[in-house]
Amino acid sequence: MQYRAYRFPCDYPVIAHFDSGRCEGRLTNVSPEGARLTGGPDLRPGATLRIEIGPCCQPRLAEVRWARGGALGLRFATPLAIREMAVIRKTGGHSGAPSHAPPRACLGGAARPIG
Repeated sequence: MQYRAYRFPCDYPVIAHFDSGRCEGRLTNVSPEGARLTGGPDLRPGATLRIEIGPCCQPRLAEVRWARGGALGLRFATPLAIREMAVIRKTGGHSGAPSHAPPRACLGGAARPIG
């Protein structure tokens, strides 16, 4: 049995881009290899999306590994760097939300509004 890396708790706003639109969501736990996304699009396991994490982090392609209770388990195509992890965990000098202005609701067909 393969165990996943430890997921660090966090509460970080992101923008998720997927086939039919984009949506605001929050990472609620994170490891270099993946994260839990809440409030994001309603997608099935196997779907891919692009996550905009903020100005200090490169956008990441991710695969949905599981979906339940309004949350998605994601596996990043490329791992997060230590500095990116620090930004998301709000350590290493990060003082708040990313400077990009995420939309207030999902835009597109398959997602639901955030509220």
